[in-house]
Amino acid sequence: MPCDRHPSRNQQTTERAAAACRYGYDMDARRQPSLDEVEERFVALAEGRLTRDEVDRWAARWMADDGHDWDDTSWWALSLLHGIDLPAAESGGYLHDDEQVRAWLAELRKRRAM
Repeated sequence: MPCDRHPSRNQQTTERAAAACRYGYDMDARRQPSLDEVEERFVALAEGRLTRDEVDRWAARWMADDGHDWDDTSWWALSLLHGIDLPAAESGGYLHDDEQVRAWLAELRKRRAM
């Protein structure tokens, strides 16, 4: 990921760089993320490298930006990631569990292969 390029002088700088990476702010605002980058968010979530909140905020940032032209697969995937942190009624879990996230990742890869 391009976020590894951030130099760190101290812990505060490192934490800011990590937050920028998680939320997508280190990306060039003129360039929308590729489908590879969208898929990487699914993978990072499934592997526990990013939290649901981090992934949701990243997707929300891109969905709110009207200046991009998304293909159907990218928009479908972003729309799943945005809201991935929605809680289930009273169970304390999430509306879409980890199994569902893995199923969506598999579906994304299937769609990409077509």
